[in-house]
Amino acid sequence: MKIRIEYIKDGEDEIVFRCHEISDEILEVMSLLNLRKRKISGQKDGKIHLIEPSRIYYFESVDNVVFAYTEDSVYKVSNTLSELETLFYDFGFFRCSKSMVINLNEITSLKSEMGNRIDTTMKNGEHIIISRHYAKQFREVLQT
Repeated sequence: MKIRIEYIKDGEDEIVFRCHEISDEILEVMSLLNLRKRKISGQKDGKIHLIEPSRIYYFESVDNVVFAYTEDSVYKVSNTLSELETLFYDFGFFRCSKSMVINLNEITSLKSEMGNRIDTTMKNGEHIIISRHYAKQFREVLQT
């Protein structure tokens, strides 16, 4: 598939697919474009906020309540970690422990720890441990 970008001075941005038939590759690109529209709702200060997944560093479950952590805020979300792991897998989210799902795109460095665990440093400086139970799958995901 050939990709071409044309710059315009005014008017609405648009994406046009020119093809003989809709292939699996085109369906995959269309699916990725639709994912960009997906947002998650989170509650903070009595208000519901719509959050873009790319802003989320990680989800954490504390006492059966799930929170989404961004650079500057924490939101309570109504989804379970299992639901979030499935919903946002294509955005680069990965289940790293029983209580956390992290955004792989927000990781800056990795360090192997004793007991086959991995210490990840996020862009905001926080350290999150990949438990030994998820470490092998984590390494496989990084290699693909």
